[in-house]
Amino acid sequence: MCGPLLNTDLIAVASEALERDATSVMIGLGVTVTLVVTYLHWRRHGADPFRGAEVRSSRITATLALLPACGFLLASALFVAAHRRLVGTDLTEAARLGINSLAQAVGAVCCLWVAARYFRGGVGRFLCPRRRLAGQLGAALIYLMAAEALCELTAQGTQWLFLLFDPDYVLVEHAVIEALRDPTEPAWAPLVLWIGAVLIAPVAEECFFRGMLATMLLRTVRMRWVAVLAPSVLFGLAHANQPHVIPALTLFGIILGIQYERCGSLAGPIALHALFNLKTLIWQWCVVGV
Repeated sequence: MCGPLLNTDLIAVASEALERDATSVMIGLGVTVTLVVTYLHWRRHGADPFRGAEVRSSRITATLALLPACGFLLASALFVAAHRRLVGTDLTEAARLGINSLAQAVGAVCCLWVAARYFRGGVGRFLCPRRRLAGQLGAALIYLMAAEALCELTAQGTQWLFLLFDPDYVLVEHAVIEALRDPTEPAWAPLVLWIGAVLIAPVAEECFFRGMLATMLLRTVRMRWVAVLAPSVLFGLAHANQPHVIPALTLFGIILGIQYERCGSLAGPIALHALFNLKTLIWQWCVVGV
């Protein structure tokens, strides 16, 4: 009995050490990249991060910007009702998340419809940059390193504060991670969850928070920082089921917003968001063992 227990303990200790060391390396590299890129940008453009940024034009009003959210909520309610009518059982967590992804896809289609009619240049200009797509994807990798480091530091600091004031506070995992860990979920669950997290959610959320809300705010108030900060706060609050990650995800939204304002289209932010989610799932799979 002692041998297996010892081996299990050693594996657990090694896994924790690997996760801690990998996190430290990631944070160090990300902070370094952030400082270097910030300095180079300051040398070239000055203190304004939006100097020389792309200019986009649209006729998106507040009503049109909220239309995708209405589409998402309506589709979600209809899909849940259809599931109960056809299957006749309560939703499992994986099924709920799958329905949420389908509803997000409906919301994304609504965003594209609004962009086609009210965004100057149509869907093509809404999604794709004027500059080469490869350049925007390369920039997404740089933003990713910065986001990973800054968001991880923010998340760790927030968790420390939560536990400092409430030692019994339970750090709830993301619903996707919990569903991936649940052995009772059906065999199709991992594929649906990965597709939803890495493909559907980045497209739908960036089309709405950046493409719709940020563009509407920029048209209304003509202040880029308002167009960056307001959708980022809403993006963080959309994950209110995990209060301890709201500050980190709000910061991630700010990074996404800065990238969007600088490039003027969604290809870069969608790529950054997808890579961020993909890294989280791969990390859980390889290091934590989901």
